[in-house]
Amino acid sequence: KLSDLFISSGYKQSHADHSLFIKHNGDEFTALLIYVDDIVLTGNTVVEMT
Repeated sequence: KLSDLFISSGYKQSHADHSLFIKHNGDEFTALLIYVDDIVLTGNTVVEMT
């Protein structure tokens, strides 16, 4: 499953919205939002998003 891949990469799945995955690493923040066949990726560091 796709969720297993994100969780194994350090993301935590939101309990309020199961399509939202969040990862904190110190001051770095990354969020993934999955919708049908799209992924929205945002965060405050480019290194984590590549």
